Amino acid sequence: ARITQNDYDSAKSNCNLAALPAKVIPRYGVICQRADLRLLPTPKFFFDDKSFQHYDDLQGTALDPAQPVLILANSKDGAYSFVLTRDYSGWVSFGTVATTNRDTWLKYVNPKHFLVVTANKKRVHVGGAWSILCQMGAVIPLEEAGSHDGKYKAILPVEVNGTLHEAKVAIAKDDTVHEGYLPCTPNNFTRLSLKFLGDVYGWGGMEESVDCSSFVQDVYRAMGIYIPRDADQQEEAMAKSTKLDRLSTATRYQKVGEAPVGALLFKPGHVMMYLGKDAKGTPLAIHSASSYFTFAGGKGEKHYIRKVLVSDLTYQNGKGVKTIDGMTNIGYVK
Repeated sequence: ARITQNDYDSAKSNCNLAALPAKVIPRYGVICQRADLRLLPTPKFFFDDKSFQHYDDLQGTALDPAQPVLILANSKDGAYSFVLTRDYSGWVSFGTVATTNRDTWLKYVNPKHFLVVTANKKRVHVGGAWSILCQMGAVIPLEEAGSHDGKYKAILPVEVNGTLHEAKVAIAKDDTVHEGYLPCTPNNFTRLSLKFLGDVYGWGGMEESVDCSSFVQDVYRAMGIYIPRDADQQEEAMAKSTKLDRLSTATRYQKVGEAPVGALLFKPGHVMMYLGKDAKGTPLAIHSASSYFTFAGGKGEKHYIRKVLVSDLTYQNGKGVKTIDGMTNIGYVK
């Protein structure tokens, strides 16, 4: 149904801004299951087109279990909490976050021993009754270092009536997890990114998947490199960058070819990861792609891909500009 002014006003009113004090004392929270972080405290989806419901305008991102947050406010109906994460802020459903004390919270901020998820996604079973979903780069605290009989002793947060409890869970030692962060190497950039190949495009983490910027963020954080969530902020945050403004197509290809594997290729609203050249010398990138355009008879046609794929840099946007010519920057972390 068409979104009405009342729909928007109702969601905005639920932010409970009138009751917000001038000074807020944050509460310490931990995410207990994969949580959608919303831009307004409402379960309703806001779509631009009723026939294409994969892009909710209120979806900010998705948070992983065991992720520490600061809780700043509650919605008027008590169903949502406004939280501040390492790189985002927004509303999460009340049952997905649990409050705790500062000392316990700090164990999640900087765990002494931990696993990092190295699969594109991994389900961890808790007590046989239920499971939680973690994406690549998620950090799972450990009771102690090392594995015993092929299993790690992990700690997973559980929400009970709004407060944090901890469940001790055995996690098998396999190629879906790694104790501590992986080293930052070209091989790991390639190996980790290809684990997402074929996954559906997930706007803001919808459909239990990744969009372009969360895809590269997940790969980087598996190696202990934390970059911002959104592509434009990632572009600004790169330690080193090569600007491509006013360069010819040939020079742009030269600059891309000189980039290390794992470098990020930016164009407005989109980010890709450089994989190197194929046997013919063509630069290739892996990315979570939404769509591209083709043109015939002066008319453009939009094609939805909606998956993680490897491509060259020739596909076009709605203005007929090839990716290589629309790129603004090549970003590096070292």
